[in-house]
Amino acid sequence: MPTTATRRIQTLLGGTFQKCESSSLRMEKLVILEEDDRKKTEIQRICDCANKHALVEGVFRGRSLPGAALMARTLQSRLIINQAGGILENAGLCLHRNFGVAMIPGSAVKGIARAAAIEKIRAAAADTKPGLLLQTALAFGWCESDWLEKRQNGRYISDFAFALEPQALNPVWEEVALKLMSCFIAPRAALNSGRPWKSLPNFQGLVAFLPALPLEKPTLVVDLVNCHHPAYYGARGNGEAQDTENPIPNFFPAVEAGACFEFCLAPVSRPLPGLPDGLKAPELVGFARQCLAEGLEARGAGAKTNAGYGWFAEDPERTRRMEEEKEKAAAEKAKADELAKRPPEIREADRYLNSLGNNNPGRIGTLKGQMAKIAQLEEAEQRNLCLVLKDLLPDIWKQDVADAARAKGADDKKGGKAFKRVNAVRPVAEKLGVELP
Repeated sequence: MPTTATRRIQTLLGGTFQKCESSSLRMEKLVILEEDDRKKTEIQRICDCANKHALVEGVFRGRSLPGAALMARTLQSRLIINQAGGILENAGLCLHRNFGVAMIPGSAVKGIARAAAIEKIRAAAADTKPGLLLQTALAFGWCESDWLEKRQNGRYISDFAFALEPQALNPVWEEVALKLMSCFIAPRAALNSGRPWKSLPNFQGLVAFLPALPLEKPTLVVDLVNCHHPAYYGARGNGEAQDTENPIPNFFPAVEAGACFEFCLAPVSRPLPGLPDGLKAPELVGFARQCLAEGLEARGAGAKTNAGYGWFAEDPERTRRMEEEKEKAAAEKAKADELAKRPPEIREADRYLNSLGNNNPGRIGTLKGQMAKIAQLEEAEQRNLCLVLKDLLPDIWKQDVADAARAKGADDKKGGKAFKRVNAVRPVAEKLGVELP
């Protein structure tokens, strides 16, 4: 049975590579080359490998990037992406190289959003098109061909020209190009006075489009398309396409409907210094996010969208939860960064505090219990507890001191417990040299 691997590799991984746990390797490298009618079997093996071994945990999603914008979209139909890739003809699927999970590459995500931005310019009023073109250029970038005035088969080959049709190009392009030149702070000597866009360097854009990844492991399935007229196509159109021919099934892998994908956009790390107000990172990311949402709704993603594949629906609840998780992670990172600047004994006190519990209500209750019996703790724990009350949770100590001052004694119904805690902690803190207010 011919394969794409050496005999040594096949011996190591098994006759059908059944010991291989990397679905991306199975898709891109390790394929069994059987007869055409067995193509389905090999694709099923690849799908089984991904369904069993692919991982979504640990994949970098970009939520921690400063200024990242997130949104969740749920597949309403099956998804085909990168079908022309892989070893098997027209049976590819984009899988994460290391984790084996199906994904939509960042280049495809950017293409969907950029196409929507071009359509937005075309549909806009003439007086607003220069501003939208400037916004699109800054967000998505450009290359030399975007500033060409050539036509092919009656259509502009440049998206920037197509977006302005039927307006005259030069006045709008000149206005936009001059503003872009000022953003780059380019020397005036380099300016082409007749066609300033000719002086613009190629530019990648100020918005980064990360690969769209599923929130839970999706299911891969074997799908097929039938070619009904092989004789007609074989004759290069010299004949009639009759429904008397047997269909020839072509099998390919697809992502099953129902998978929820996370889309992430973020500003690049080095923005241009000359950007005007209203066109800085937050506005550009917001514009690109809106274009992506419109593009997914109007065009879908991947191959065969006209046949119903690759269509998404908005999932606002998932989007809200992702934003909350992002904000929580950012707050934790900020806290960790601030803590890293503090003395080692404070970092040790923070570790001690975290050991008391994962959530605040339970943690505070445990902390107050430790305060009441502080005399029974090891000296290291005593010091950590006092430092927590002094530097990390001073409000807990201040409240206990205030309640203890109002209490008539240890048996007071309202402040008696606080009275006991304060009188237990204070002499220990004094002995250790920790100054509590």
